[in-house]
Amino acid sequence: MWTTENRARYDRSRLRYPSDLTDDEWSWIRPLIPPARPGGNKRTVVKDDPTAALVAWFARRRDSNKQAAIRPAEKAELTAAVAHVSVEDQLRKFWAENPTPLRTGNRADKAFFDDLSGGL
Repeated sequence: MWTTENRARYDRSRLRYPSDLTDDEWSWIRPLIPPARPGGNKRTVVKDDPTAALVAWFARRRDSNKQAAIRPAEKAELTAAVAHVSVEDQLRKFWAENPTPLRTGNRADKAFFDDLSGGL
């Protein structure tokens, strides 16, 4: 029976296509999908509409399919993850390339800074 609750529950106007599934519907269907067989390509599904649109745009721009368009980004992300350098190591490298000046023993006081600014 079509009640107010049922109409909201079965409303498909927010979906891109009438055949798209809501998150609630996915939760019912997901357990029924068999696991991927070993040795095959990893199964990927883009459920997020903005992400799917971005992937499609990249594919059109590269004149390729979606998987081939995303592969360079995946490779770059993996390379960045493997080549990650900690902030501490980056700072050590910076300090080695840009050493601080040697201490002169002179005291920097107000007169010193006034002299630097030209008496402004």
